[in-house]
Amino acid sequence: MTTPQSEIDVLRREFLESTDADLFKFDLAFGVARNIVEYEDPDLLGQFPSWVGDMVHDICDSYRQHSHYGIISNLGEADHSEMVGKLVKLLDGRA
Repeated sequence: MTTPQSEIDVLRREFLESTDADLFKFDLAFGVARNIVEYEDPDLLGQFPSWVGDMVHDICDSYRQHSHYGIISNLGEADHSEMVGKLVKLLDGRA
């Protein structure tokens, strides 16, 4: 399955092409990771600059090291372990 172009366009427009793009690097990487899982589309990484792929792989490395993945913000902690576990399997299956 491939990610719909409309999803790619949103990620590009909202995060990559924003005037504050430097502030949204992690948001873009996490959005790409989420779409890779949702659409089972590891090739999506090729649609974005290599630094996005590096950040997605960093997310995977953190999951491998800690066996979980959460994000802490001013709203509290959100556990994304299930999604990142699927991401790791999709990207490892591609290697």
